[in-house]
Amino acid sequence: MALDSPMRELIQTYHSVNPSTIDEYFTEPTPVQFLRYVAKNRPFVIRGGCHGWAAVQKWDLKYLREAMGDREVDIAETPYGNADAPQIDHEGHVLFAKPFQRRIPFSDFLDSVSTGNARHGQPMAEPKPIRYSQARKFHISKKILFSPGEKKRNFLENDNLRHEYSPLLPDVAPSIPWADAALMDGAPSLDAINLWLGTDRSVTALHRDGYENVYCQLIGEKHFVLLAPVEAACVNEQWLLPATYDQHMGLVPEEGSERVPCALWDPDIPEEQATIYSKFSRPMRVTLAQGDMMYLPTCW
Repeated sequence: MALDSPMRELIQTYHSVNPSTIDEYFTEPTPVQFLRYVAKNRPFVIRGGCHGWAAVQKWDLKYLREAMGDREVDIAETPYGNADAPQIDHEGHVLFAKPFQRRIPFSDFLDSVSTGNARHGQPMAEPKPIRYSQARKFHISKKILFSPGEKKRNFLENDNLRHEYSPLLPDVAPSIPWADAALMDGAPSLDAINLWLGTDRSVTALHRDGYENVYCQLIGEKHFVLLAPVEAACVNEQWLLPATYDQHMGLVPEEGSERVPCALWDPDIPEEQATIYSKFSRPMRVTLAQGDMMYLPTCW
């Protein structure tokens, strides 16, 4: 195991000098305090950080229906609620499964997510797909993306709160002063402000973002499992052929397409698809309640 020692030592040393929990604040940090976390590449939570926003105070199903009406929105559909995730097809191949995309009136979408109640990972008794708009646990949430310096073009963000969900934009704060002062560096606007809406049947696979993120929980709650970037060797990342679900929820491989890097190891099922380093992983778990904020650093 001599060749394995440097990687093992790196992971174990990181965990020996960093806490196994996520720091929590109950008041906003100063820009200087925030920059210390950016420099360390460590997340933190602000309990009640966006509690005063109009969205947190006013949004419910009735308000959202009135605000958005029948405005058309992009939604994703999968049979198990696990899009952009490794999936085994009927021939036994592991593919990077992408959702079927369609545009429907927001009122129809809201009906489908407000009545979803099956358990995650289990297909419905009826042959209906699970619908969501970039979401996991039943929630509506806002994610603000900063990319100081060169932009990471390999990450696609559609900035949907400032476009198709623009009627809801006035209900969120126009800025987050402590983050703007530290990261914007004179930029005229954020790279993207995205909104997620879904049920407990939609779960995001293990992945990493090439952006500095500020995640704001506006309704409901969301559960996170976080791994430090140093644990990349633990997640069994493989290059998979992409495939897309069709409208009948069949998985159609995109033959000839560029392969996509995808983590096969799931920290919630640690005995499956593990590498020799997975046992050294120390996942951190945090739940955001309504009104909470979290800084999620790049590559977490």
